Amino acid sequence: AKNDTWSPIRYLQFASQRARPIHDLIAQLKPHVLARNPHPRILDLGCGPGNSTRALLEAFPAAKKITGVDSSPEMLATARRAGIGRGGGFVEGDMAGFSLSNEHGDADRGVDLLFSNAALHWLRTPTLQHNLSTWFAALRPGAVLAFQVPDTVRQPTHVLMRQVACVKDQSWSRYFEDCSVGDVSDASRPDLDPFPQPARLIELFRRNGAGAAADVDIWHTEYSHVLPSASSIVEWVSGTGLRPFLERIADPGAREAFLERYERDITRVY
Repeated sequence: AKNDTWSPIRYLQFASQRARPIHDLIAQLKPHVLARNPHPRILDLGCGPGNSTRALLEAFPAAKKITGVDSSPEMLATARRAGIGRGGGFVEGDMAGFSLSNEHGDADRGVDLLFSNAALHWLRTPTLQHNLSTWFAALRPGAVLAFQVPDTVRQPTHVLMRQVACVKDQSWSRYFEDCSVGDVSDASRPDLDPFPQPARLIELFRRNGAGAAADVDIWHTEYSHVLPSASSIVEWVSGTGLRPFLERIADPGAREAFLERYERDITRVY
């Protein structure tokens, strides 16, 4: 059976905070999509438990079809139980191997909006750049590719993940000996790749058909979330960026020791 460690309950524990970037992105893209088609076909790539799909349905109530795609059966089950979706429902699929042309290849069924919320940063850089290029090139004229990703690699929460994993002579240390934490050349490491800089993204899109500067719109927003405690911060990242670190630690006692050390450092920094 496929290992599926995503926890919809943990992820949705901070649903309102996680929703802010979704609504900000939709507000920017909505006029462009509706100007082209008042009944758009929409793909929500990496839809998770359907919180982004719900926001898309609310923003585009006349959409002809909204399909959520995710690799986690547990996340998709949560989305289906919530009764979210329009026409296309929810399908299991891996972002790394996802092909827009295979899913919606002919002109009659092409998507008007390819949307992704807090998902693409899970791809390693070569796969990400290849996919962005091919997805953008496969879009019909006038269609929109819109995505947002958390820029957290250099934030203390994620710096401390790497630092704690590298502490020597601890009960969890042996679980990180077979990888180079923080080394971008090591694809097996648990930490994520830094997301490509805007100039690199613009270059990718222009190479694949973007013309005027107005065709590409990139911005950076810093969200400040007030949480009740350091343990809440740990709970937040345990549902996302900390997952690959915890998954490597097979021994429950060592995993608990790792979390105790991590929370202690989080308390000091925040």
